[in-house]
Amino acid sequence: MPIPTGYKETGHEWLNSSFQLLQRLYLNNNFSKDYNSIDYYIKLIQENTDSSLESFIEFSEDYLIGDKLSEEEKTELSTILGGDDFDLENYDKIGEALRFIQDLPKAHLN
Repeated sequence: MPIPTGYKETGHEWLNSSFQLLQRLYLNNNFSKDYNSIDYYIKLIQENTDSSLESFIEFSEDYLIGDKLSEEEKTELSTILGGDDFDLENYDKIGEALRFIQDLPKAHLN
């Protein structure tokens, strides 16, 4: 008899078919490597969004966090990223945003 963990026995209940989990695993794996993971993340954003602040946050929710942020968290992330002065080429701000995301409560990071 399996140990109750709160998860369903079959993966289709907690995995999706859009490979978001796989993308998050690749991204987190790349963060642990020696090469510049910010370049990798920016490239993913440029390939999959219009490079706006809203797209950056939405993409981060879908592929890195796997959950929706609260309005307070979105506001804080937007402030970190420079708000209306958002620039995808600003590596310092992107790095600070990624550290903020990594420090989110574990409830977000599936």
